[in-house]
Parts: sequence; structure tokens; C-alpha cells
Amino acid sequence: MNIKRNVSGFLEIIFRMFLLISGFTVLDMFYHLMYEKNFGLYQVHVSYYINKILWGVILAILAYYIINYMLKWTKYSYKKNFIFSLIIVVPLQINYYLKGHFNPVQNIVIIFAHYFMIQTLLYLYYQVYDMDYIG
Repeated sequence: MNIKRNVSGFLEIIFRMFLLISGFTVLDMFYHLMYEKNFGLYQVHVSYYINKILWGVILAILAYYIINYMLKWTKYSYKKNFIFSLIIVVPLQINYYLKGHFNPVQNIVIIFAHYFMIQTLLYLYYQVYDMDYIG
């Protein structure tokens, strides 16, 4: 019975993180479309978005467990949100930089854009689930 509850809880976490990262990917898609049209940013291949969802969900699950099980020393939700967002955004951006998708200046700008996208989605997530931090 306990195993069934644990599996059910883990599947719920995967589903929630998938929704969060899917929303992040959709926001990022609109961001790229706007910049491709208005500022000449080169077009992003579909594999970019698929990669973002796959690795983003894995990183979000990792961030969820780090926030909820390893960072019990802080009760401040803004610290947990900051760390949660960094665990997702920074490895993804490092991956894109190493693959040569963006130059260093663009990479810094995009890190901030991705960070604010995740923070916006976390705020909406908290409104839906009536929480202070991801957990």
C-alpha cells in the first residue's frame, strides 16, 4: 500500500514538472518567434524545444527533490524558487552554449529571460496549487 502511494506521488510530481516545463517551452517558443521576426534572431530548430522538454523535466524533478529534501535549512520561499530556477536554467544554457547555439552575450541575456519565464510560471503554479514554493 505504501509503495503504491509513493509511486502515485512520484507520478504526480513528474506530471506537475512536465506541465511546468511545457509551459516554459511554450513561452520560450513565443519569445523566439518574436525575436526571429523583429530582431533577426536565427530560427531555432524543433529539436531545441524537444531537448528543452526532455532535459527540463529531468532537471525540474532533480530541483524538486533538492529543494524539498536537501534544503530544509531555509524556510524562505524566494530562496527555494531562486535555486529551483537556477537548477533548471543554468544547465540548459550551458548545454546550448557548448553546442554553439548562442554567443556569450546572447547567452547571458537568455539566461535572465529564461529565469523570468520560470519565475512567472512558478507564480502561476503557486496560485493553482495554493503554495509558497515548489513542493
